[in-house]
Amino acid sequence: MRTAYFILQYCPLIPILYGVFHFPKLLLPLKIFFFMQLVSLLFTIVMTVLAKQGINNLWLMNTTMPIYTVLVMWMFSFWETRQVIQNIFKITAILFCILWATELIVNGSFFQFTKYSRPLMNILFIGVSCLAVYEDNKNEEVLLVEQPRFWISSGLIIYYSGTLVVNLLANTLLRISEDVLRDALYLQSVLNLFTSILYVQGLRIQCRR
Repeated sequence: MRTAYFILQYCPLIPILYGVFHFPKLLLPLKIFFFMQLVSLLFTIVMTVLAKQGINNLWLMNTTMPIYTVLVMWMFSFWETRQVIQNIFKITAILFCILWATELIVNGSFFQFTKYSRPLMNILFIGVSCLAVYEDNKNEEVLLVEQPRFWISSGLIIYYSGTLVVNLLANTLLRISEDVLRDALYLQSVLNLFTSILYVQGLRIQCRR
């Protein structure tokens, strides 16, 4: 089971490999998303090495939050045609980074699971993704399933909805035992595989168009 967990952690390789061969065809939002997958893979490799050596890697998990948030919010902002919404997304990313830094400094939780930042990040990603699906559904010129943003948004909704409960309970599960927390994190690995397939579909549709 533990071997499967580590293998599934590398599922970002699936959209990365597809994106490498079709990168020139990707529009700016999906190029940002491709870069996010590269960052995710890099952090996964480093975190795996640290875990194998028995070194605390929660600080690295915490470091990813502002990076992911900026990339996701800017990605969605470039998909928007309304300048006001674009600015709201970008400002929201900046505000999140401020809240993240404040929590780490005030609570001294750099080497622990954050209590507010990670669940808030999940809710933020779910919210902007739901808005994107809603807007895509109103498009009468192109079918919903023929819009790249729909597939990327669907993947984000499924992944971050599935891991939200785990993130909320992470510290509690860790206090019980590391094995209990590890078992709960298997859900994240399974979702990694499923959402990577959705991401590839979004990239494929963009390249086809």
